[in-house]
Amino acid sequence: MGKENQREGFIVKEPQCLYGPPQMLGIKEPEKKEKERNDQMKCVNCGAEIEKDSTFCTNCGAQLKPGEPVVVEEKPEETTPATQPPTIVPATPVVPAQPQKSSNAALIIVLVVIGVLFFVVIGGIVVTTKVIIPAINNIDVDKEFEEEVIKTVTTPNGKESVIKTDKYNVVTVDTQYLYEEASAMEEDAKVISATEIEELEATNAQKEALRKVRTVISYGAYSEKGLRERLKDDFAKKDIDYAIEHCQVDWDEQALIEAYITMSIGGSSKKEAIDFLVYEGFDEKMATAAVEKGDFDYYEQALYEACFYRYAMSKYSEYDKEKVKDRLEEQGFTPEEIDYAVTEIYDKLDYKK
Repeated sequence: MGKENQREGFIVKEPQCLYGPPQMLGIKEPEKKEKERNDQMKCVNCGAEIEKDSTFCTNCGAQLKPGEPVVVEEKPEETTPATQPPTIVPATPVVPAQPQKSSNAALIIVLVVIGVLFFVVIGGIVVTTKVIIPAINNIDVDKEFEEEVIKTVTTPNGKESVIKTDKYNVVTVDTQYLYEEASAMEEDAKVISATEIEELEATNAQKEALRKVRTVISYGAYSEKGLRERLKDDFAKKDIDYAIEHCQVDWDEQALIEAYITMSIGGSSKKEAIDFLVYEGFDEKMATAAVEKGDFDYYEQALYEACFYRYAMSKYSEYDKEKVKDRLEEQGFTPEEIDYAVTEIYDKLDYKK
């Protein structure tokens, strides 16, 4: 390890062995050396450096004439050679500049935008009355409201219907019990068992298609047409045909489950419910049978719609009794169902938010 000398604000690390004059090693000479260089001249015969007042050259022996002009050479300070350069370290510790902190703001913005787009897309898939109510009423959905039962009425069919405020503080009719019944039926829906699938003499693709049928049937209602559509992106047509033939699904039962799901959303007339099941792929005969078999009270469904127009749509457009009657008639409710619902909501229900 070389020794260290501090000179003019720098620490010069010198190697142990010095080769060449000090200036070649980056070491400044003492001031007397500078003075000695100023007192030297060159021999006019050989060019060697000699003392300024010399009468002969100590190198070649040439005699210098008295009074002969001599040229004093100022030697420039030699630069440090490339070989074995000295290591120069600042004497005063220098604090390195702090690197600029990287910002995650751009990443956060991207994630927020993706989250918002995801919410909008998912929210747009299931368009129900409960979804559009807060948007229409300019309600802050972050604010929590406790559900409140306003009134319980008995329909002409003897059904007790609960009129309440939902979590958005909007007056509505409680149809949640229909969704709970649909969920219970989904869990018990008829379909081939996992053990039966393994015992079949079928290809791996056919068995996998049957497993897929078991999965989707347990989380929703499907017509044969709807189930084929659900499987087409994952399986070949021959494997789908095999799965449909061996899945043991009761399509009438699936139609009934779909009817309960539709009614649980609220506000559907019998005609609308049948039309929706046909749209989902059930034939009209099967759809009609399912809607008639279900324990549905269309007076209650008409009540739901009357509440919707009076309390949810009132800020969007003016809905008086006559206009609501016209809308319910267009939806397929009977005159008796319409009169009952409008009277209960517009004449008998006095609720101010």
